[in-house]
Amino acid sequence: ELNSDSNYYNVPNDTQFEDQVIIINNAVAGRIDVSVLAADFNMDKAEFLTMHRLAVSSFGNLDMPRLRELFGQDQSFVDLTESDLAMLNTIPFIIFDKSWFQIYDFFNGVTNVFNSDGLYWNYDYHVWKIFGVSPFANARMFTNTTPEVVSVTISPTAVTVSPGQRAQFMAEVETKGFQNKSVVWSTDNDAVTIGSNGLLTVPGNIATGTTINVTATSTADSTKSASAVLTVG
Repeated sequence: ELNSDSNYYNVPNDTQFEDQVIIINNAVAGRIDVSVLAADFNMDKAEFLTMHRLAVSSFGNLDMPRLRELFGQDQSFVDLTESDLAMLNTIPFIIFDKSWFQIYDFFNGVTNVFNSDGLYWNYDYHVWKIFGVSPFANARMFTNTTPEVVSVTISPTAVTVSPGQRAQFMAEVETKGFQNKSVVWSTDNDAVTIGSNGLLTVPGNIATGTTINVTATSTADSTKSASAVLTVG
């Protein structure tokens, strides 16, 4: 059945049984009967046992130094805190479309350099990979914590920008239970555009002294928002 609740871009999509993958915490799998887990996923025991399943010791057991080495230059990388890792440890299982998480081999090979001092060769084995997730593929995470948006803050809260120039706004969303941290940007002036990344463009023909209210509203909870004031000067 098509639904738009299980992927990042909220596009109507479905995932056939043969394309579904479940990753489950070993401790949870050991405590809960397979029949119970099958019922949770709306399938019988035989179906559950034949689906693609991977068991992990813990979702929070991550090698952060290695992750920083692999993804540190990616602007979207978030360095997880001890509290983040502890929260990950509470996840019992996740289920997703097999196309959601993707790994591609970019380069795989060996290079060598002769060391003339020791009269031997130095060999280096290179493995380069591309990691990605699809915003259109379905993925669900199960948690015992109720997802909640605590607050939204925006920076800067006040800024002056000349006509024809741009201003970059940032939104920070505090959440509980792995709630979605994305926001929707808007202004109270139809002539002023602001992108999904918070970059605002002031038209060249706008009058000096004009004030514009910029708002970041939580995607998950529209009652949580924050505003800033931009003055054209």
